Amino acid sequence: MNSSNQHTKYRADIDGLRAMAILPVIFFHAFPGFLPGGFVGVDIFFVISGFLISTIIFRELKQESFSFVEFYSRRVRRLFPALTLVLTATLTFGWFALDADEFKMLGKHVAASAGFIQNFILWDEVGYFDISSELKPLLHLWSLAIEEQFYLLFPLIVWLAWRKGFTVLTLVIVIAAVSLASNLYWVRSDPNGTFYFPYTRVWELMAGAILAAVAFNKQTYLSKTDNVGNALSSEMSGDSSLRKSMLSFAGLGLILLSVIFIDKTDNFPGWRAMIPVLGAVIIIYSGQQAWVNKHILSSKPAVFIGLISYPLYLWHWPLLSFVRIIESEPLSVSLRFTLLVVAVVLATLTYYFAEKPVRTGGSGVQKRWTIALLVIMTFIAATGLLAHQRELTSRLGAGVEEVKEWERLHPSYEDNCGEIFPEWNKTRDTFKCLFLDKGKPKIVVIGDSHARRIHYGISYYVGQEHNTGLFPHGCAMPFYDISVSIPARQRTPDYLYPRAKQINKALDFSINEPAVKVIVLTTSACWNNIVDIKNLEAKNPARIVENKMRETFEKLTQSGKQVIYVLDNPLLNFDPKSCLTRPFRINSSQATCKMKREVYDNQRVQYFRIAKKVLSEFPTIRVFDVATTLCDSEYCHAVVDNKLLYHDTSHLGYEGSKYVGKFLVPTIEKALTESQ
Repeated sequence: MNSSNQHTKYRADIDGLRAMAILPVIFFHAFPGFLPGGFVGVDIFFVISGFLISTIIFRELKQESFSFVEFYSRRVRRLFPALTLVLTATLTFGWFALDADEFKMLGKHVAASAGFIQNFILWDEVGYFDISSELKPLLHLWSLAIEEQFYLLFPLIVWLAWRKGFTVLTLVIVIAAVSLASNLYWVRSDPNGTFYFPYTRVWELMAGAILAAVAFNKQTYLSKTDNVGNALSSEMSGDSSLRKSMLSFAGLGLILLSVIFIDKTDNFPGWRAMIPVLGAVIIIYSGQQAWVNKHILSSKPAVFIGLISYPLYLWHWPLLSFVRIIESEPLSVSLRFTLLVVAVVLATLTYYFAEKPVRTGGSGVQKRWTIALLVIMTFIAATGLLAHQRELTSRLGAGVEEVKEWERLHPSYEDNCGEIFPEWNKTRDTFKCLFLDKGKPKIVVIGDSHARRIHYGISYYVGQEHNTGLFPHGCAMPFYDISVSIPARQRTPDYLYPRAKQINKALDFSINEPAVKVIVLTTSACWNNIVDIKNLEAKNPARIVENKMRETFEKLTQSGKQVIYVLDNPLLNFDPKSCLTRPFRINSSQATCKMKREVYDNQRVQYFRIAKKVLSEFPTIRVFDVATTLCDSEYCHAVVDNKLLYHDTSHLGYEGSKYVGKFLVPTIEKALTESQ
């Protein structure tokens, strides 16, 4: 999506192929149901980039004119003008439109995008197709990061191979084969990593590189003894016009099939990515005179879209994402079309007034442009990091100063259990735990991400008097030997399930540590793919939860600890951010900021039934129902006293944590009194 035409023989049909790549992507993002496989346009871009960049490298190596400085300078002048503009606009607009947490996240993504590591940041957070993906204005820059990582390493590898006399065609085939094999192997067990990691994606760029190597495989190039390469090169130059045209139609058909029939629910990339990649390879291979290339891809509209495809890719997603965030509801069809039109206008202006001027002028002018763009990008990255560290806050940062004051008073509110209990992380696996102050905790909270919110509310009121500890693990139930399932190939006797190991360790610590007086258990009841790690044949999730809950309660009550079990907060059926008064909002009607009580009651029927049944057997365990603080007989509320209580549809925010903590703390204080 960002390859240069410099130093290569210009092919209008490749610009047209860029158009065929960008249009499905933007329509998929704007209308996911219209082109379910539109995201494969990125895979087409990878092939184009691999072909053009490799062509530049191979030709300059052959001419003995290759320079790393010049190569990367061209990359800077090609990529940075539009990217710096979009990142600056995104960060500036975000300061006005986002709340403090959103702006902090945006700052991290701006810095990661400027440093071309956005793919790793997104992999560490969530999957590309998760529900929150549309609320990340720079989500799409994962692909640009992969391309830049390719540009960073590939020229060096090829240069070394060339210097040592290795056959470059063989080299790129081997790299492609290893990467493709890794992609096919890991896509089922680690789909997110396979999607975002360069080593499982580089085969798509290598597909273009193979084309470039074949095209330049002459007697004086690559290897005189490379008979396969010479044969392929001759084949490329000797195809008849009819045969090339037939191939171009086949390539077009493969791309259309992938756009229409591949779906985001499929394991991707996997073998399915081979379809659009092969289609792009065939079209490039067919040449400019093939019918599809000459009459469709080389047409003026296609070439124009191709020329602005890079800035169009950069602009379209932030527009869609920001408006979705501001409106806090699905966008109308007319609004999405309008945003795409705006994206085309911005892309056109960016191409003519930001990109083209940087490419003109003599070597001295271009050198100054390169230095200036590097300085600007460094400044943007630093600003993003500053925003992420909360040195900068958004215009909607209500309550941020209070949070910062809390963090100032309790600077050790961090992952610090290792320094307090050195034995904690002596095993090969390390797990996070939090202690409000240095020293052994009197109160511990065990559970998942919801436990973190409960811990914050508790600590706000009793943290200065009693040290509190937190043992969290995402989507973990606070019971012994229970976890979400993992791939079958990892279900070996010596494999320790991360969630189960974390919770087992936390429970054992809480039982055996004399300083701990009160144990608070909470969970969001993640029921998906529940497994009993000591009985992998058990298939009934409800039965597993019931048994493990009972087993845990028995051990806790026998230890003599005071136990409080927290029934989870309601899950909202609307975006709580719709309750914020945001600038630029088009739809002026505000959400009611509440949902009917019956919705919440129906959310957890099975969970409540099991919890009530087991808890009835343990009368000494105190029960705290979060819903009693957030719901009345008719509604569950996201806003109380003009304060937004939720961070998202599932998690309490800072104000919500404080609000619930105010009601929970008396129960904890009573338990502390009885423990003495």
